[in-house]
Formats: sequence, structure tokens, C-alpha cells
Amino acid sequence: MNIRYISIIDQVDSFLETANNDIAPFKALFNDMTSKDTSKKIRSILKNKKEQGKFIGSNPSYGYMRDPLDKGHLIPDSVVALNVKKIFEMAYEGIGISDIVSYLNDNNILSPSMYKNTKSSSKQKTNIWTVSSVNKILKNRMYTGDMVQNVQTKLSYKSQKKVALEKSFWIIVENTHEPLVSKEVFENIQNSPARTRVTFKNREKRLFENLLICKECGNALSLTYRKNHKYWTVNCNKYSRDPRRGLCTPHFFPYDKLEKELLEIVRNTCSKYLEEINVQELSKKINDQEIKDNKSKEEENNLISQINELKRKLDVLYEDRYNVVISVDTYMRIAKSTENNIASLEKQLSEIQSKDKNKKGDKKKFLDYESQINSLLNLDNPNRELIKTLVDKIIIDQDKNVEIVYKFKVLDNIKTNLGKGKD
Repeated sequence: MNIRYISIIDQVDSFLETANNDIAPFKALFNDMTSKDTSKKIRSILKNKKEQGKFIGSNPSYGYMRDPLDKGHLIPDSVVALNVKKIFEMAYEGIGISDIVSYLNDNNILSPSMYKNTKSSSKQKTNIWTVSSVNKILKNRMYTGDMVQNVQTKLSYKSQKKVALEKSFWIIVENTHEPLVSKEVFENIQNSPARTRVTFKNREKRLFENLLICKECGNALSLTYRKNHKYWTVNCNKYSRDPRRGLCTPHFFPYDKLEKELLEIVRNTCSKYLEEINVQELSKKINDQEIKDNKSKEEENNLISQINELKRKLDVLYEDRYNVVISVDTYMRIAKSTENNIASLEKQLSEIQSKDKNKKGDKKKFLDYESQINSLLNLDNPNRELIKTLVDKIIIDQDKNVEIVYKFKVLDNIKTNLGKGKD
């Protein structure tokens, strides 16, 4: 990468030919092997503790705290344990998740994030329960007294990124701490009709799925199934998670009708622009631009040559100073002037390359535009990939006003109302 590396302790200078430079890669390899070996030993120790039922996480589940006499043992947290018991009690009685959320918020019961904030974190958090936070508690087997760990792992000892593990890799040790709910009640809640939704894994996404956005809150409009999964609906994700809190407004639409109308609007828009814009003429102008681009390429190559020559002179200048051929003042004066020249040339080069990159991007968009539009108009059932090449997002408000934002600048955003002039 043409970067000079100097290490005082190891006596390494990548611009010089020394024995220490040759040894440096082996030192780096040895250090990496040491880190990897240390990571394996630590993981082995932690796994052993997990298999013994010892808690090794950073923060216990909401409702529990570490035992002051045994850091690997959990005991109920008297401040919030009753909140967890109340949540399971209400769920067992058949009360819906939204009603449980409303009860918790209406009674100002500390949420998990707020309780954690009052204990340690300096970040300000709002005391709001959500459907997802209640669901997380109701699904957590830890509340039955079983220790559930190893549900996720780091990708490697070099990365802090974590990935979820399949259940077959989980380490579960039963009856390690006091339960907040009985196993019978927990299983009953998991198997209740309200919580056993049938979902389709690896299903094919609908045509405009993930492109629909709520104008009021900016969240996605999600798709759900009704009537034995034969009836698709669209609604605001934020509203449907907690309707009683009024965090947003309902955006309920039958999806199939919405898809049909949106596809008609997109087709009509694309057809209109094909008639108004001479794409062939547009492509010809772009090809003419290539003549100017060639001159720009010559200028770019000339700048690169000048920069490389100045860097070579700078290397020679350093060697002269290292061998005491020139004085420090002479070296500093010439080096500073040379570095300023290099910086000026690199700035010019960056500006030229940035312009070339934008031109190439515009050219590709224009050349692809005609084929993509024609494909959309010719296909009876266009696929998602084709739609996504043309449409960036579709913003819908509570009154069914729609704004279609296209990816290409040659297309204006289209605003319409789905209910206008229709049943």
C-alpha cells in the first residue's frame, strides 16, 4: 500500500533493507498464534463453566441479579422480579401482548432498559414497554430456573461481531436458580394459540415488500397474513407493535389490491417517460462524451507519473540524510517542499478521478435504463429484482396518499392517492 512503517522497539523501517525487516513477518505470525491459542484456552474455560450451570454473561436477565456470595449464581432481583411474575401471570390468563404492554406503561413499571439505566448506564432511556420487550421475556426459558447460555458466539478471536447459534449448540442446565414461573405455565404460554403463529421460512417475497415506508413515522410497512394465510395485509410496523400507545397511526391496506394499483402506476409512469425521452439520443451523447474522457485519462496518467517521481526523489532524499550526505536543515526544507507538491498533485488527481467515477456511473445508468423499462413493460408479472432497479421506495401516509421515489434521476417522483376515483 506504499505506506512506510517504522518500529523503534523492533528496529524496523520498511524503507530500509535490514535483517529486522525480514524477521518482522515471523514475529507478527507468532503474536497472532499466541492470541489464537489464548482465545481457545479462554473459550474452553468459559464453556466448562457454562456446562456447570454457572452464569458468565455481563448482565442477567431482567428480574435476576448476581448472588453476592457466588457471582456465577443468579437470585431474583427483589426490585423487578414481581414485574416478570405479573407479565407471565397476565399472559397465562389469556391477556394479549398489547394489553400487557398497556398495563405496564399505564402503571409506570420500570422497563428493562430504564431499570438498567438507573443502575449503571449514563445514557438516557425512556421508560416505555413495547411488544418486543414483553415477547422477549415470555420466550426466555431462564425464568423457569434453567440456565440457557451459548446462544451466540463471536465470529473469531479477531472480531467482536457475534452471530446467533442454532438450538443444538445451546448449553442448557436445568434447575440452577430460583424460577420466577413454573415450567408448566411457561410451556402453556409458548403453546397458546395467540403465540403459535405459522410463518413461512424462505418464502418468496412479494413484489413491493421492503419498499413500503410509513410517511408518519418513517418505519417500514410490514406484511402479515390473515384468514389462514390467504389474505395479505399491510400496516405500519411501529403501530402494529403497540397500537394502544398511539406511537403511529394505522395504515391498513389489503396487499393484493395495493400491489395491483402500484404496478399500474409504475407501468404508466415508465411508458410516459419512454415516449417523452429519446433514450437513443441520450446514449449517443454519452458515447460522444468518451472522446473527452480520453483526454481526461491522459491528464490522470500524467499526474500519477509526476507523483511517483516526486515520491522516488523523497526516498532518495531520506537515504541521503540517513547516510549524512546532507544536513537536517537541507533535508527538512527540500522534503517539505516536495511533500507540498505531492499533496497538490494528489488533490488534482482525486478531483479528476471523482469526476470520471460519476460519469461512468451516469453512463451505466443511462445505458441500462432503456432495457429495464422495456422489460418491465413487456413482462406480465415482473420480478422483485426488476422493480428494485427502478424504484427506491414507496412512501404511503394514513390517507392512502402515495409517493413513489425512483432511483434514476431521469424519473421524477410520482405522487397519487390510491383511493381517488376508485372503490
